[in-house]
Amino acid sequence: MWGTDKEVWNYILVGIISFLGSMLGIGSGNMKLRGSGGQKVISWLVAVGSSMLFAFVSYAVLSEFMPGSPKSCIALSGAVAWFGADWVRAKINSFLSKKIKNLKDTDFERTNYEDQDK
Repeated sequence: MWGTDKEVWNYILVGIISFLGSMLGIGSGNMKLRGSGGQKVISWLVAVGSSMLFAFVSYAVLSEFMPGSPKSCIALSGAVAWFGADWVRAKINSFLSKKIKNLKDTDFERTNYEDQDK
């Protein structure tokens, strides 16, 4: 398109879609703005910026797993922006907690088996 790489246009679309998705997320109550006056403006900037950041990261990750469907990657990254950064953080924390618990349980079982062999 107009002599520019197609991937650049995809990132421009991700920027537009993630901005709109984060605005819709704020409007629908997915993200809460805190404070009043100047604090609310900063809260809005942080909410929109963090949602857009997670949308860009999700687009980059999804485009590696689904290289043939950039439209789906853009749409899913917009959904991530709409859900908001708090939702993404909660999912990441939940995933990591399960992984850490599994590692802890696995290490415990190994030490029990080693103790039984002695």
